[in-house]
Amino acid sequence: MSARSRGRAPGPRPAAPARPSRWPAALAGTLLLIAIVAWWRWHASGPLAPAARLDASPAPDSAATLDIHRAYAAAKLRVDHGDCLASLPYYRRIGALLASDAWEYHLEYAIALQGASVQIQARSSWERQRLMHEALDQIDRAEPLAHGARDRATIIATRAKQLRIWGLPWETLLEFRRAQAADPSWRECAESADLYAGILRRPANPRE
Repeated sequence: MSARSRGRAPGPRPAAPARPSRWPAALAGTLLLIAIVAWWRWHASGPLAPAARLDASPAPDSAATLDIHRAYAAAKLRVDHGDCLASLPYYRRIGALLASDAWEYHLEYAIALQGASVQIQARSSWERQRLMHEALDQIDRAEPLAHGARDRATIIATRAKQLRIWGLPWETLLEFRRAQAADPSWRECAESADLYAGILRRPANPRE
């Protein structure tokens, strides 16, 4: 927990010692899985009907008052309900409370941003592009923070998937190849790269 998030009044007991300044491990894996599921749900079936959308309570403005655990719970709840757009203020709050960078946070935030860009597809194209660029920026920030080969490959493959959604096949292929090089043992990543290479060699309409 960051020191910035412990603004409590003095009491009779001494303050608890500071924890290591890392993205809480108990939060990272769960939120990443939920965010990925929500992202693909948006991509496959589109936004939820208005009646099925999550009641945005508490209001996004209240995110600035939450500690890191409550901000995580609020982000998780909204992503789990397919409302990535509503989760963004809580991700920003989490980022403000982290004492040091962690690639898991940037990757999860990127996935939520991508989900939000798909969620608002009927709205401003400029807003969608802004969210997409912000998502790619978060991935760029995550990559140098990863230490393990699989972690780095996961980040690069996430970039490839986002580029695929945005209709950029050559860039998708290049990123899948980079992910394959980062972790040659990841067979699924190599298969994805080979698949895209085959698609680009045999386009549906050779005259295009």
